[in-house]
Amino acid sequence: MPPYVCRRFGVLDAMILVAAIAAGLAAIRGIMPYGFNPLIIFDNDGPVRLQAKMVFSWINSSLPVAAALTVSLVPLRLLRPRPPARRVCREPGFVASVAASSVTLGGLLWSIPAIAATNNTFIDCLSFAFSPFMAPLYAGWAVAGAWALLFWGGRWKPQPHWLDRAGRIAGGFWIGWIAASLVERRLLDL
Repeated sequence: MPPYVCRRFGVLDAMILVAAIAAGLAAIRGIMPYGFNPLIIFDNDGPVRLQAKMVFSWINSSLPVAAALTVSLVPLRLLRPRPPARRVCREPGFVASVAASSVTLGGLLWSIPAIAATNNTFIDCLSFAFSPFMAPLYAGWAVAGAWALLFWGGRWKPQPHWLDRAGRIAGGFWIGWIAASLVERRLLDL
C-alpha cells in the first residue's frame, strides 16, 4: 500500500471552519437571545446544584458550535486531494463526522416544517435543531454505533492527519456528551 498522503491545512479549510463557527454562534444567539444571566435562571438552589446548573448550561450553550464544526468536517474530508472513497470510509474520524452530521441535519430537516408553521426565523430553526434536547444524545449514540461497527467489522483504520484526528475528537465529544448528560441528570435530581 502506498504511503498515506493527506492534504495540508489551508486557507479554504480555515474559511470553512470559521463559517461553521459563525453558524454555531448564530444558533446560540437563537437559543439565548438575551444573553446568559445566571442570577435570573438559578435561584434558591444549594451550592452543588447551582454549580452543576451553571456548568451544564455553559456546555449546553456550546453544543451548536460543536455540531456545526462536526458537520463542516465532512466536506473538508471530501475535498481533493484525498485517498479513494473506500479508504476514507474506514477512517474513524470521517465516520464519526458523518454519523453525527446525519443526526444533526436530520433534526434540522425534521424541525423546519414545525418552525415554518409558527412563522419563526431560520435562526430559530437552527437553534431548535442544535438544541440540547435534539442532537447531542442521538449524535453520541450514532457515533458509538458507527465506531462499534467499524471496530467489529475490522475496518477501523485511523490515519495520522489532522482531519481524521479532528473527526475523532468530535466523535469523542459526542460520546462524552452521553456520560455528561447522565451526570447532569444525576446531579440535578438530588
